[in-house]
Amino acid sequence: VCISDLHGNLHEAQALWTILESRIGAEELKNNTAVVFLGDYVDRGPSTNDLLDWLIEKKKCLQHGIFLAGNHDFGMASFLDCVPRTPT
Repeated sequence: VCISDLHGNLHEAQALWTILESRIGAEELKNNTAVVFLGDYVDRGPSTNDLLDWLIEKKKCLQHGIFLAGNHDFGMASFLDCVPRTPT
């Protein structure tokens, strides 16, 4: 399962997750399904902080969860001066 471009929309992310649980099964999704979050968690939506908290909780419970950063996430990290630097 691939999920992308949540852009701070917690309600929509939770609604999508509920659909996935109903179609795949909550335990199957949690324990046996590769779930790849493709990034763009921030920007635009009304609940960016809550969405990030929700994703952190998903990371703790998903056996096969992969979380990638998108261009909006890198933009926010750059603004906050949190982008990892290449050693020189």
